[in-house]
Amino acid sequence: MDRNRMHVQSVHRARSTCGTGFPAGRDRLESRSHKCNVNPILLMACILGSFAPVVQAGDWGRVTSSRGVYWTILCMEMRGAGAAGDAERVAESLRNTRGIEKRKVVVEHDVNGSRIYYGKYLRKPDKSTGQFLIPADMQRDAALIKDLSGNEGGRFFLDSRPVPVPTPDPGPPEWRLKNCPGTFSLRIAIFFDEPDFYKRKDAAVEYCKELREKGYDAYYRHTEFVSEVFVGSFGPDARIKGRKFGVVAYFNSAEVQALQLKEKGRFQYELWNMKVRTMKPGDDKRGSYAGSIGNDRRVVYLSRLFPVREETEDDFYDY
Repeated sequence: MDRNRMHVQSVHRARSTCGTGFPAGRDRLESRSHKCNVNPILLMACILGSFAPVVQAGDWGRVTSSRGVYWTILCMEMRGAGAAGDAERVAESLRNTRGIEKRKVVVEHDVNGSRIYYGKYLRKPDKSTGQFLIPADMQRDAALIKDLSGNEGGRFFLDSRPVPVPTPDPGPPEWRLKNCPGTFSLRIAIFFDEPDFYKRKDAAVEYCKELREKGYDAYYRHTEFVSEVFVGSFGPDARIKGRKFGVVAYFNSAEVQALQLKEKGRFQYELWNMKVRTMKPGDDKRGSYAGSIGNDRRVVYLSRLFPVREETEDDFYDY
């Protein structure tokens, strides 16, 4: 089957002073078999530079369901000066590409950048596996988006990927991890959507509230796939460099270890949806962060320190 090719160019001469870094050429996105003209109003807005970075949520309609969780396809993420205008222009070109349903293209802007999404898909639970099913239209559209090509022949949305539909982040802003005054904090819980449990963000904030009512410095962080809860505020000396099994390793300070023994030792584990995560030895992928518990020597995830001002990398889902 012939691959759809799309050529993304920009009004380089008119926009070059804006520093967008977009490729030179005309503001047009084309399919090999179908030429698509850019909306003239959009083109004029690009020339005049009227797209300024703004906080603008996408029009998703209903984003919650008792029957499962909604996912979408993240086509592209842009950051830096001119990101909002570039994202709007690429999104409009995408809407005019053959095989693309215009209404499925959604653009969101915030202080961190701009993102282009495509589609909204309900993933229903498969209770036999404890995971969510991947609907056929989501698989088809994900392949379509990833297969679209740029004018140099490369795949323009090669890094596109399925993600949960973005939803508002609940919780008091002052409880966000980035507002922790320390260098490190101890992650003690992860919340994620699973069959019959679709409110991981609310659960994380509620647990954070419970801990604060007990007198702990607790914080939360919402990411694409999970919501995390942290406790404690530690300086740069919370991690002590040493050796383990002949190799360099880092150990928690006495202050951190003391906190891990609080709540009858509960803080030494990393809870997954408020349960101690266990598995058989050899199945663990995070070796140095795992310990053992019980006579059967099952592996458990231990709590660990995270820098409070570094973004986490989500590797929780392989969708």
